[in-house]
Amino acid sequence: MSRIEPASCFCGAITAEAVGEPFWINWDHGDDCRKAIEGLPAEVYLSIGFMDAPERFRPAAHGYWEQRLPCVEMNDGLPREERYTRPRQPGLGFPRDR
Repeated sequence: MSRIEPASCFCGAITAEAVGEPFWINWDHGDDCRKAIEGLPAEVYLSIGFMDAPERFRPAAHGYWEQRLPCVEMNDGLPREERYTRPRQPGLGFPRDR
């Protein structure tokens, strides 16, 4: 049986079910992911805050640690990647460059 994780917005007007195992869970500090998930082909990205049980999603690393907000201090021992933790389409660009 596949893993099924329910998700919803605050008021409950939008609901979803994520089916299957996540392929990657990380703290993403990048400026583009704070604005929008521009994504990679054939992949769907969801914010952990949308999930009904976010505690079931344990991050494996920090992505774009160099772009974290100045107030962010985390002593969780996870690896810190200065840039993306996965391959990125070169043509997407970066919000800070627009």
